[in-house]
Amino acid sequence: MDEYEYVKLSELYVEIMIELVTQIREEMKQLHGKLMALMSKFTVTAVEAQQRMMAVFKNDARENNVGTGDV
Repeated sequence: MDEYEYVKLSELYVEIMIELVTQIREEMKQLHGKLMALMSKFTVTAVEAQQRMMAVFKNDARENNVGTGDV
């Protein structure tokens, strides 16, 4: 392989690598968006679950006169 062929192959290699990195970055952006959407759903679900648990505890406490000072 002469120097000219080596340079052309090197340029082709660089172009291919740039294209691959560009595609990977785009896929990572899309995956990041999907991950953030899933995380926001999980966070809302976790907050809702915590609120529901607190409501259950408060209802149990009221029904059993816990923390009300009543005996």
